[in-house]
Amino acid sequence: MFCRVGGKTRLKTRIIELIPEHKIYVEPFIGGGSVFFKKKLADLNIINDLDVDIYNIYSDMAAVGDQLKEADFTADRGKFYTLLNTTDLVNKKFRLYRNLYLSINSYCGDRCSYNAHRETKNKSGLKYKTDKWKNLLNRENIKILNKDWKLVVTEYDSPDTFFYFDPPYSQMKKYSVGSVDINDLFNVLTKIKGKWILSYKNCEKIKNLFFEYTIRLIETVHTISSKQINIEEILICNF
Repeated sequence: MFCRVGGKTRLKTRIIELIPEHKIYVEPFIGGGSVFFKKKLADLNIINDLDVDIYNIYSDMAAVGDQLKEADFTADRGKFYTLLNTTDLVNKKFRLYRNLYLSINSYCGDRCSYNAHRETKNKSGLKYKTDKWKNLLNRENIKILNKDWKLVVTEYDSPDTFFYFDPPYSQMKKYSVGSVDINDLFNVLTKIKGKWILSYKNCEKIKNLFFEYTIRLIETVHTISSKQINIEEILICNF
């Protein structure tokens, strides 16, 4: 739905092609939601993020998204840093505008570094389809949570559940809510009753931990300092 550090916009189609049949879909680290918003909805869909700003984007969108369909999200450096430093976030409409503005106009969706390139791409009057997202997120079979990822796994794990894990990578500094320990991932994922896919950066430690599972190496592109860099990531499956 919006850009986020480590998002899977370029990989979402390849990930979705691997997803098996399921009745319950769970993303414990929803982030920008590239995979979730591209795939077909399951009977029950759980999206979760421990970052309260990310959680609020989804919950506020479901509540008041239609009220921002004419709002202007055009990039402006002064507005960006004013909103970044705003702490009075009680009003849902203003909070949603603020959080969306930071996500849309930050560098790689990190929500803290202003992306000046947005100024040249969008001169004025940039709109965002908030009414469209409100209609989707208001469906009865979608639950939006703000919990520890392990609690979400415990609550919704079943033989009919499919989990897509796209956690903050260890030592990734641009996440405001810390990274997830690889060993914790391994200990939880190996006990899951349902099926799952884990996407992660290509590193030997995680490949060594999950060596008994199906591991796919995939090439993608990341934008770093306005340059496109070819990198390798991995998809790990328990099926």
